[in-house]
Order: sequence, then structure tokens, then C-alpha cells
Amino acid sequence: MKPALLVIDMQERFVMEASAAMKQSWEDAIASINQIIRLFRQKGFPVIGVEHTDADDCLVPGSAGFDLDRRIDLLPEDTRVRKKFGSAFAKTELASILRERGADTVVVSGFCAEWCVLATTRGAEPEGIKAMILSDGVASGHPARIPFVLEINESISSGALEALLL
Repeated sequence: MKPALLVIDMQERFVMEASAAMKQSWEDAIASINQIIRLFRQKGFPVIGVEHTDADDCLVPGSAGFDLDRRIDLLPEDTRVRKKFGSAFAKTELASILRERGADTVVVSGFCAEWCVLATTRGAEPEGIKAMILSDGVASGHPARIPFVLEINESISSGALEALLL
């Protein structure tokens, strides 16, 4: 197994006017995502930031809130993929990037568990890529929906992933 970490849609715009429950979900996800980013860097595994674009939602490069949350430990040299659909695999170069880097598995983290995280996880299989969700590295506007998403997909906690990769 050679994994890559995907950080999906952790863009500032999504949390700007969020409920307290969503903000807590977001904060908790950031802590776990950063822990796994450090582990992936240490092991030399790819880390890929995914940014959603949608002019109707004011999500265009350069606009306020488009960028990924500054507290996420992504580096400028980390690969970025921009998507227009829920799945980061839909009409993007993501599958090609993963193949170029020899990655056969993705660990999916980010926002929103029941939308883009779920769509990306499901979109990996047709590309011949295994996918699992970082169970403590996902956020939602409705955090009560996260357990269902984890129940119907392969998932792994940051602690278990760390033990597996060390």
C-alpha cells in the first residue's frame, strides 16, 4: 500500500458563517488532519489539497474565503487540485497525479463528510484506487451525519493510521 492524503474543501468560505457545532467539527478535523499531514511528510507520502470552485457560491480563486484554512499545515509546494463537482476525481487530473506518484490508496479527509468527502471516497473505486476516510479528520455542517458516512465506508482513525504506517 502506498497512500496519499487528500484534504478536501477545507476552504475558509465554508466556515465563515457556520454554526457552533460545525465550527467545533471543523476544529476537531483540523487537529487530526495536521497530525496525519506530519506523518505523511515523514514517510514521503503525497499530500494533496483539494479546492472546490463554484462562481455561484463565490468560490473562485482569489476571492475572499477561497483558500484552504491557514491553520492546515499544507505547504505551497503541495499539489492542489481544483474541482467543480462533489468528487475530486470527477473531471480532474487527480487520478493521473496519484498514478504518477505510485499511490494506490487515498486517505480522504476534510469537508463535508456527507457530500464531497463521500463523493470522493466513492469516486476512487472506478479509478482502481482504494479509499478510506480519516474518521477523526472530517467535518460537516451537520456533525450528526458523520457517523453514518463512516459506517457505510471504510474508515480509519488517525491513531490507527499512525500505528499502521510507523
